[in-house]
Amino acid sequence: MNKKLAILFSILQMITGIGFISLYIWSSEQNVFSAVLWSDFKLWLAVMLLILGVIGVYAAASYIGTPIRKDMKRILDNLPPGVEANNKEEDKDEWQQLMQYTKVLIYKIKEESNTKERILADAVHEMRTPLSVIRGQVESILEGSIDCKPEQLLPLIDETSRLSRLIHDLRELSLAESGKLRMNYEWVEFSELIDLVWERFEAEAAEREIQCEIKTASGQVLCDKQRMEQVLINLIGNAVSYTPDFGSIEIEARIHQYVITVVVRNSGQGISLEHLPYVFQRFYRADASRQRSKGGMGLGLAIAKHYVEAHEGSISVDSNPGKGAVFQFTVPLFPQS
Repeated sequence: MNKKLAILFSILQMITGIGFISLYIWSSEQNVFSAVLWSDFKLWLAVMLLILGVIGVYAAASYIGTPIRKDMKRILDNLPPGVEANNKEEDKDEWQQLMQYTKVLIYKIKEESNTKERILADAVHEMRTPLSVIRGQVESILEGSIDCKPEQLLPLIDETSRLSRLIHDLRELSLAESGKLRMNYEWVEFSELIDLVWERFEAEAAEREIQCEIKTASGQVLCDKQRMEQVLINLIGNAVSYTPDFGSIEIEARIHQYVITVVVRNSGQGISLEHLPYVFQRFYRADASRQRSKGGMGLGLAIAKHYVEAHEGSISVDSNPGKGAVFQFTVPLFPQS
């Protein structure tokens, strides 16, 4: 409202200034009435009003356009890979900037549409296997080829549990990608959270004689405990799954400059270089057969990535074949939001 009043006042100043100058010109024709009207005004007052009006309109327009220009600059500085930037001369033109902004919006709409189609296709692909197993078992029971005994129903329960996990994970991914993930922040002692998560895998590691070294710094982090726990479960669970018998795992958490960095290292075969750029994509498997045999669906790392980013953090992976893999993520002790 204040911006509109500023522009309106400036415009009134301009109109008043123009009117006074017109009176001055009119009075120069030796018109009796105009001379009487102009006797109370001065030319310098008219010129000053006109100049102030022009300056006021320009200042108000610039003030109003500042947020728009900042948004355009931010968008143009972070153009998606699929959008070509205009040259520098065109970028100076506001119309060209608006056209570039429109291109970005169109690109994002198409990208969102492609993402939804890809999620649907991936979900259908993943659901096909458990549904086929359930249908096959039920048809065999109905035909009498197998007896309806409790042990025959266990695979059906496993497959329905897998479907339930898949649906839950896809829903969480969808909420995270759309920015609608609801976070329940609380202060969490991170070293205790890591110990709690490791207890879930300790028995399996001990059975396979996998050594684990945990080095954590004491400190509290403002985070969503349930989702941060899921991040650690996914990373540590992957490390245990891909560490060979008699191998080793190292979990480290350090705090520096109000940021906590968590590193999960494991020995073993590691991840091939051609797979590294895609490990955080949904349903991606560097070793599809091994993942399926362990019940994985290729969503764990994608979920971990989105949960970390929801905490205003970042996650990365580094690996050399034959030397294991290193997953690292950082989150602020208390997010700005």
